Amino acid sequence: MNAGGPSSVRLDRLLKPRSIAIVGVSREGAVAGKMGGSAVLDSLLRGGYRGQLHLVHPDAPLIDGHQSWRSVSALPETPDLVVASLPATRIPGLAAECGARGVGAMVIISAGFSELGTEQGRNLEDQLRRAANGAGVLLCGPNGLGFVNVSDGVFCGYFPCLSKTLPTAGGLSVITHSGAVGNSILARAIDRGVGIGHVISSGNETNVGLADYVDHLVDDARVSVISIYMEGASDGPALRRAFQRAADAGKPVVVYKIGRSEAGAAAALSHTAKVAGRHALYRGLFRQMGVIEASCLDDLIDIPTLFLKAGERGADTPLRRVAVVSISGGLGAIAAEHLALEGFTLPALAGQTRARLSALPIAYGSLANPIDTTAAIHRAENSFGEVVRIVADDPGIDAVVVPNASRFPHAALNTATMLRDVGQDLAKPLLSLWYAGRDNEPAIDLLHRSAAVACYDDPGTCARALAALRDHRVFRATRSHAGAREAAPSDNATALRAAVRSGVLNEPEGKRLLKAWGVRVPREDWVHDADAAVAAAVGIGFPVALKIVSRDVLHKAEAGGVRLALRSEQEVRDAWHRTHADVATYAPGAKIDGALLSEMVPIAAELLVGFYRDETFGPALVVGLGGSMVEALNAVSTCPSPLSRADCEQLIDGIPDRGVAIKVQPVRRALVDVIARVAAMATSAGPMLRELDINPLAITTGGDIVALDAVMSFDSAS
Repeated sequence: MNAGGPSSVRLDRLLKPRSIAIVGVSREGAVAGKMGGSAVLDSLLRGGYRGQLHLVHPDAPLIDGHQSWRSVSALPETPDLVVASLPATRIPGLAAECGARGVGAMVIISAGFSELGTEQGRNLEDQLRRAANGAGVLLCGPNGLGFVNVSDGVFCGYFPCLSKTLPTAGGLSVITHSGAVGNSILARAIDRGVGIGHVISSGNETNVGLADYVDHLVDDARVSVISIYMEGASDGPALRRAFQRAADAGKPVVVYKIGRSEAGAAAALSHTAKVAGRHALYRGLFRQMGVIEASCLDDLIDIPTLFLKAGERGADTPLRRVAVVSISGGLGAIAAEHLALEGFTLPALAGQTRARLSALPIAYGSLANPIDTTAAIHRAENSFGEVVRIVADDPGIDAVVVPNASRFPHAALNTATMLRDVGQDLAKPLLSLWYAGRDNEPAIDLLHRSAAVACYDDPGTCARALAALRDHRVFRATRSHAGAREAAPSDNATALRAAVRSGVLNEPEGKRLLKAWGVRVPREDWVHDADAAVAAAVGIGFPVALKIVSRDVLHKAEAGGVRLALRSEQEVRDAWHRTHADVATYAPGAKIDGALLSEMVPIAAELLVGFYRDETFGPALVVGLGGSMVEALNAVSTCPSPLSRADCEQLIDGIPDRGVAIKVQPVRRALVDVIARVAAMATSAGPMLRELDINPLAITTGGDIVALDAVMSFDSAS
């Protein structure tokens, strides 16, 4: 539960109340414009709410044929839930009254709280939170539309689309940070015949947050897929735990997260916090927990539709090989291209499949994949369903996509009926891509309401939905075989405790700690005068690098504190004096603690591995392109801690630069080892470690992985 709330949450009194009281119904009741509490009353009545329903009004004893009571305190029984639609200034007092009466939960439709960004709004919400938390009252909102629980017939929300049609019960439940977006999602789901379990408008999440709703829906066996419109998270660790529970239950979660252009976290000590970026961290969390990231609002309906209709069809196949069966060569080619962009292959059909197709009375345009039945199918229209069935029987095919162009209405309806009937019997996912206008609406609507055929009007959406189903199945299979999270090696604890101090470790101290944890560093020597620098260079062997050591100068190259490829004793001596002079000019007050003489490492690629503490999610690891251009390139992948080895692999795969994969592939296993060691060290350090920055982590031309620089910051252990 979010800040200040009870430690455990049972949302049944909120989302499945046995009795409801509505505060804020007009004298005329549900027929008077259906605003606020009156709209909620209308929805509850139209939805057939079976619990006790009470109305509260200070001076109207009868509203719309229902008895009304002067206050919550005067009610003849204590309701599970109070719905409030009053001016914001009256809500904290009402929450206190509800708490005193023993009410379990409130839905607060009223706006005028922290969403205004004003001191008055924040103060009102603080008062509301204190009043509710003090009495254990769960709050949905404020500044939301309430919720609908279709599965239990509780339409407790101000959703305008419900005034026309009620949704049918089904396996998709939606949580939304925007009430208006939630209403639109609900309306579109109704239009497409998608069965709905819940739509929850969470509003400001004053004491019940997104993670709480996810937890509740994971435990509801009737919920098959959870879709979320997310603007942000207030409790990152709680959300991570909720997503992990969904992953453990095998329950798909689809999230459309806005804020992709949000600037990165404020800089602390190093590049890590600067380049991490908030959306990159959300994306890392989604990858880590198998959450499907939607690219648009429609994905919140379209992707779950395939999950609901495909179920476990074809779950024992890799879902990589797709057949396209079309009456249009053009649409077939378009569908094939979008499928290829999502990583699918369109293999040639087996010889037996081609023979069975050839026996049908159809003049094919092509029996290659895509299969083109051409317009000639109109002369053997009743055979189209058999074509789809035969193709789906091919053992080399995992799913079938059927593109349709605009058809004569009768032919369209006939084709849709055949697809519906075939889809019911197939053991593999069947998708329809139907690109047409209103003339084909009856046919398209028939497929939308079918039990087994997922129908789309856009080829990209169709391909994304199938890719989401494939990726979720891969995630489930990988997760079921994954081992436990790797613990930090205990023999490194002594080195870690010795390194921890208040403040920043300089480079040699940081590298000493990395070396203790099995991360390779260059051959180097920490020296404190020019003569010692020359002697160290001779011992290491030319060429060498010289870098000043200072806790006050973190970006040494920028300060003039680095000299590379020194090839003689005189060059080393000159570099000693020049670096000290340049750093003194750059940072006059900086304390210089000698210099580090290092071997020159032949570099094939430069990476960044870092750790920082995000204000929402806490500890997080970052992997990306490193070197001097790290901030300009901003090509990183990040993920909340702790991490498994699989998470470390996903960090590498998530780097948004195609060139990385080519450079990393030969040393992938070794790189994962290094990232896992750094992650284990960070986990072992616990809250004392504030930030860590290894930049660059070099991949050498010989295939070694070497930490060339390291900055670490610890809090005091005391």
